[in-house]
Amino acid sequence: FEPRIRSARVTRSGLRGVEIHVEERVPAMVVEHGEPWEIDADGVLLEPLQAGVVADVPMLAGPDFSNFRAGSQIQTPEVRRGLAWMAILSDNALRLSGQVSEVDVSESRLTRLVLLNGVRVLAPVWPNGARQLSGLRATLADLAAKGMTPREVDVRFKDQIVVRGARPTGPVVTTTTSRES
Repeated sequence: FEPRIRSARVTRSGLRGVEIHVEERVPAMVVEHGEPWEIDADGVLLEPLQAGVVADVPMLAGPDFSNFRAGSQIQTPEVRRGLAWMAILSDNALRLSGQVSEVDVSESRLTRLVLLNGVRVLAPVWPNGARQLSGLRATLADLAAKGMTPREVDVRFKDQIVVRGARPTGPVVTTTTSRES
């Protein structure tokens, strides 16, 4: 039993040949297991291939997986919720999954996303479709074009995106002039 193997199939090829087809599990998120471990899109817990080395995927914050063994399929509401968020964020039309570093499902009334640039996104408990997240992507792109980074973006409300604490991306440059008397 190897948890990283989703399926394996052996078939004959000709008189003496054998073909082996192996499908590996692909990490979807990193989880806390005393140290970072991974889970795939089905919620199967995967031990790191090498100590301290995990896939470059977002962290699922909130649940603790330290009581589960590698290969366990975890279907708690928190895991299903985190995986649902990763599925919608991975939508090619949105292009958001590469910007997310953490999906926090520790609160029952909202989901928090943390982007790689430090922006916090307050989101509904469960994803409610790509439309609101498309608006998030457009808002972030518009702010970036203006040289601004928000501290927090709230996408919990239908047809409304609330931006809080927008600030210039780079250092603020001020110029002063002095006059000699």
